[in-house]
Amino acid sequence: MRSVLLIIVIVSAGLSSACTKRESSPDNGRNLPGTWKLKETMMSPGFTVPWEPYKGPARYMTLYANGSVKAGSDVVWGTYDRYYVKDDQNIIFINSATSDSVNYRYEQSFNSFTLYFQCYEACGSRFKRVF
Repeated sequence: MRSVLLIIVIVSAGLSSACTKRESSPDNGRNLPGTWKLKETMMSPGFTVPWEPYKGPARYMTLYANGSVKAGSDVVWGTYDRYYVKDDQNIIFINSATSDSVNYRYEQSFNSFTLYFQCYEACGSRFKRVF
């Protein structure tokens, strides 16, 4: 009888912990929040091209821990105010007012963040963290 009761307690504890809602951050622990400055761009006309230093006026993107984003439409190719990381390769930007969203592929290390836009040929922007 004790073993049956012990099994019931163990199974109940396991089920209750499996159903507990887990809190997650918009960046899923990937250390994205912060201000990022546009440093390089790349737009392929159909063949491999090198990344080029960005020479225009300073462009910034700020990702906040609460999932909001501040960036000009010229930085993320649209007007978005929210973001979340879908997985290790995809980040979703969202316009809360219109519910429009876009999925961009990304790469990130501590001080470097690269977005690959949805182009027919390869294109993207590289950012450096500016703390």
